[in-house]
Amino acid sequence: MCSPSSRMVNHGRARLWRLRLEPASAQSSGHSNRWQRRARCSRLATLERVGGSPRRCQDSRRSCYSPHHCRATRIGRMNRSNADIVREYGPFQGVDQVNGVSYDGQHVWFASGDKLNSFDPSSGKMLRSIDVAAHAGTAFDGKYLYQIAEDRIQKIDPKTGSVIATIPAPGGGGDSGLTWAEGALWVGQYRNRKIYQVDPETGRILRTIESNRFVTGVTWVDGELWHATWEADKSDLRRIDPGTGEVLEIIEMPSGVGVSGLESDGGDEFFCGGEKSGKIRVVRRPRRSGAASRRDRSARARPRASRAERRRPREQPTPNSGSARRRDRRGRCSSAPSAPAR
Repeated sequence: MCSPSSRMVNHGRARLWRLRLEPASAQSSGHSNRWQRRARCSRLATLERVGGSPRRCQDSRRSCYSPHHCRATRIGRMNRSNADIVREYGPFQGVDQVNGVSYDGQHVWFASGDKLNSFDPSSGKMLRSIDVAAHAGTAFDGKYLYQIAEDRIQKIDPKTGSVIATIPAPGGGGDSGLTWAEGALWVGQYRNRKIYQVDPETGRILRTIESNRFVTGVTWVDGELWHATWEADKSDLRRIDPGTGEVLEIIEMPSGVGVSGLESDGGDEFFCGGEKSGKIRVVRRPRRSGAASRRDRSARARPRASRAERRRPREQPTPNSGSARRRDRRGRCSSAPSAPAR
């Protein structure tokens, strides 16, 4: 079998994680040896890192990746916490289930199958209902509502309740969550475990992000992408890297409580649809430590250097440079010229 070697070899700054191949038992038959050779390496057992680039194991037909690239190891550095449910709305009269949730800054909108409903979050009072197909996620772009109805996404005028445009849904009927951000629609696909960025005018897919669990809701807040999951009677909220899909944070919902639809209030709370319970729960977003928050903000704001820039040698300060003069004033360097006498 393959097992990571306990010996680590340093070459400059790069660390090589080598593998030691242990021979099979001498008593094994030729057929058994061939089977062991084919099955000896799994994705995690064949990790080999050389400067962070993907490597292929000689004893496996599948590519092996470093921990930075491997999806199976992307959950090791994340934050995990239990959901803090601060409020519940519903169940509402005439509503059997909640399929999607959105927030327009004043009212909460939710899909209930054949209607799109709104209520006041301060009082919990139902305000109005629009007779329109509402089978999954709901979104608001600041003026119009968007609603998933089977294999299409409808653009709805909330003032009149009329459908003014329709585009095809990327999942063709398997879509779940929906939100608006960066001038585009973000659509969660349930069974295929994906999130799509979609052009709201044409329905063209602009970006695809993969998840490892069923996606049941999508939202953006403070430049962070969150999505809800629900699989095997276990549900949680996840903050992920929109570029790589890496899971950065998980909020675990209580046992037996599922999430069908997710929306942020623009602050520290999420509206979570409760599917067949007919309820909408408010979950408080946990506050991260100051260092972690600053690290996340700097990572989002800092542009990534090109490979050529990373390889470029760092320039040494000259005697007349500012850093050399600072060292000279501290008495650490005598190479800088002294000030002329007056």
